[in-house]
Amino acid sequence: MRNYLIIFCFLLTNIAFSKDKSVEISYTHNYLSNNLNFCFVKKVNSKNEFRIGLKYHLNNNQYINHDASGRFYYQFGYNNNFLQGFGLNGTYSHLFKNYGSLSPFIFFDIELSNLNTKFRTYNYIGSDSSGFKYFQQDYVGQKAFLSLQNNLGLGTKIEINPKTYLRFMVGIGVFYPFGKNQYYTSKIDGSSYYFTKAGLSSFSEKYEIIGFEGTPFIRIGIGKNF
Repeated sequence: MRNYLIIFCFLLTNIAFSKDKSVEISYTHNYLSNNLNFCFVKKVNSKNEFRIGLKYHLNNNQYINHDASGRFYYQFGYNNNFLQGFGLNGTYSHLFKNYGSLSPFIFFDIELSNLNTKFRTYNYIGSDSSGFKYFQQDYVGQKAFLSLQNNLGLGTKIEINPKTYLRFMVGIGVFYPFGKNQYYTSKIDGSSYYFTKAGLSSFSEKYEIIGFEGTPFIRIGIGKNF
């Protein structure tokens, strides 16, 4: 993790203060969450381009469920406060020959997050004389955990004019949650307990596949050249 941060800070500093760079704002649909991204873009030469900056997580109303086998973390990222929503984003693109206003490329993308998740469960608490069963709904908050999302795919830039362009990217990859993920709830008598579950229970506790479990990675953005 330390090496990722060192490389990120080095690239961000060099690109942000370099000449002939671009500034880009984009929307990203990824495995853990949907994000807004603000990045600097530097085309090193005719074949290589780097894109690096910050992302901000957008909360949604989805909850993790007991039956979410196969994609345990899909779209369940949740920031409990403003600062927790920020993360890091970096992309390397290998550029191909231009076709008019289209500039196709293949890419490798990294997103680093530190987010919570949401969990909803129903606990049986008893039944009445007629046999009607009662359940208690619990909201279970999780301590924030680091996660890494790596994606490989295809994209293109579309030149609108010499200063402005659009970017489209789609890909698949791997989602890695780091460490144990503890979910807290409360019993009927007010005491608390926790259980631990991470990753894909039927396949691995260390990673999940982006694009096969849930929809693929998708990014749409607009940029300005300087």
